Amino acid sequence: MNFFREQSAINQQTRWLYLWFGLAVIVLIFVINLIVAKYTINISKDNPLVSSGFGRMIWYSTTSLWVSAGVLVVIITNYIKVRANLRNGAQIASEMNAVDISSFNSSVGSQEHINITRLRNVVEEMSIATGILVPRIFLMQDDVSINAFAAGYSQADCVIGVTQGALDKLSRDELQALVAHEIGHILSQDMRVNMELTAVLSGLMGLVSFGWMIIRSQARAKSKDKVQALLIAVLFIIGGSFTYFLGRMIQSKISRKREFFADIHAVRLQRLALPMGNLLRKLAADTGSDARLREDNQLLYQHFMFSGPFSSLFSTHPPIK
Repeated sequence: MNFFREQSAINQQTRWLYLWFGLAVIVLIFVINLIVAKYTINISKDNPLVSSGFGRMIWYSTTSLWVSAGVLVVIITNYIKVRANLRNGAQIASEMNAVDISSFNSSVGSQEHINITRLRNVVEEMSIATGILVPRIFLMQDDVSINAFAAGYSQADCVIGVTQGALDKLSRDELQALVAHEIGHILSQDMRVNMELTAVLSGLMGLVSFGWMIIRSQARAKSKDKVQALLIAVLFIIGGSFTYFLGRMIQSKISRKREFFADIHAVRLQRLALPMGNLLRKLAADTGSDARLREDNQLLYQHFMFSGPFSSLFSTHPPIK
């Protein structure tokens, strides 16, 4: 295969998936606008908002425009909030229960010291080989599975995290393949792609949460606008949930494609295919291969790590076989 042609093709496909997802969000807002307009305006031949060319189709009303603006505000506000939190790789690692071992001191000669020193050396070797700054290194001490992640918005603030299980179960060559895979993500800026999509998805979930908030606030209300408010809330929940579902599928498809390419990066960096093959075989046989993330971080950070099942629409990685 031609490495650079494949890389260009994957980037082009990612851009198209971005475009389709953006169009889905625009369609969501437009449909909500139409439904609210249909509900809030009395259809009349004399109504200036009715398009004469399309019968009695109502395109917008004052209420529908305000609702559409509210949808945008909710999505953008949540997007900005999550995007700001995801820029800092060290903060992401901390929220994934990882500790910084870049300057960690342990008893010289202990197995812990040997493992951590080996990991530091491997990260430095792979960073030098690719010409990037050596990222900070984090360890998920409570995770006995074989796993790793790269996080951060740019090379300047990126970090690499490795589980305790990877340190204990992998040979040096296999650990090097695992780190090289994560370095491949850094080189391809895959973390930025995942972070941007995660932020947009969080914005859509904010829309769903806002819909439920309206329902709770109107539960005991007796105002004449209660039915209208509940309609808007249901539209928020259904529209946000559907677009979120679509976005998760797109994000997972992008992630699976880029995981293949990170493996190719690793093989190119090592100049060997066998360590990556052995790593994947060990991963397949590992009984604790699912990422151990806190429940509140599961949806937000699962695209950073190997996370099963590997056969669903939302699989973050292709099947190991």
